[in-house]
Amino acid sequence: MHKYISKSLLFPFLLFSAPLAIHVAIINGLTAIALLILLLALVLLVSRSWKERIILGLLSVGTVALLSTAGLSEQLLLYAMPVLINLGLAIFFGQSLLANRTPVITRFATLLRKEMHPKVVVYTRHVTQLWTIFFIVLTIESLLLALYAPIETWSLFTNLLNYMFTALFFTGEYIFRIHYLDDLEHMSFPRFIQNLSKVDLRDISK
Repeated sequence: MHKYISKSLLFPFLLFSAPLAIHVAIINGLTAIALLILLLALVLLVSRSWKERIILGLLSVGTVALLSTAGLSEQLLLYAMPVLINLGLAIFFGQSLLANRTPVITRFATLLRKEMHPKVVVYTRHVTQLWTIFFIVLTIESLLLALYAPIETWSLFTNLLNYMFTALFFTGEYIFRIHYLDDLEHMSFPRFIQNLSKVDLRDISK
């Protein structure tokens, strides 16, 4: 129980605090600190044990220190991270749409629902397509902002506004779903979020 609570609280804490801390560091010219916060947040999210967190955390500190002492630009790596992350998510969702594969959102629905109505199967495939397009758009946006916008504007979008866009997209899809699939039973939004937080991402990536 304690392990589940720690994981369920860790993600929303990092989701809200880390991007804000990164943005504050960037607008104050502390790009090395911003990069370190980003790397450590990713370490906490992807690692499965404290041993992994310590090792990866030390590697993150070493990477930032090496970039700084070698005179290399931490800003370039900062610019690259949102592009790579959004591109990776676009590929992750997109490849699940290939023949003989199960769309990502369909996998989520299978884990959350006792029975999969054929209408839900079709709908979740379309939602997977929309998430793929969404992340492609964010990839292009992040790249264009990195190339042509001031770093403060880039940070405003990649560290704050894009998270708001994602939350709005996620919430809007839920509202549309309960109206579009009004003949099916739906759990409440808080219950949906709670159940979603319990899903093991390793089951989704199979």
